[in-house]
Amino acid sequence: MKCSRCNKNEATVFYKQNINGDIKEFALCSECASSHEHDIYAPFVNLNLFGVKNIPVSEKKRCNLCGSSFDDIRREGKVGCGKCYETFEKELRSTINSIHGTSLHEKRIPKEIKEINDEIESLKKELKAAIENEEYERAAILRDKIKEKEGNL
Repeated sequence: MKCSRCNKNEATVFYKQNINGDIKEFALCSECASSHEHDIYAPFVNLNLFGVKNIPVSEKKRCNLCGSSFDDIRREGKVGCGKCYETFEKELRSTINSIHGTSLHEKRIPKEIKEINDEIESLKKELKAAIENEEYERAAILRDKIKEKEGNL
């Protein structure tokens, strides 16, 4: 099998990449693999070998709280401290995006709470309709139900 990168030499290194279920396989010759060894084995895979730009890393740039460099973070697979998130925001955002597809955290809400929130939203719509139709007694009952549900949260 020929090398996926240079298409000249016989492949001796085989690499399988799975990002969010998108599986790609690469066969590399020893020359191409050795010139990009850090890309394959780094905890946060630097994907430039496979067509994505390198993340510029400066050894001079270090977290002023814990002293970690971005290379340290990539090598360890762990962020040194909370301040590292600010110091290496650009580098981490790019890495997190390539792994998760987004850098925004989407909180998970327990099913019971989500159901209560849905009920509250439904009651609020009914309340608005009752007020528009001048059904004030019904609106007062709905208001009380909303307050009760919100109190349960």
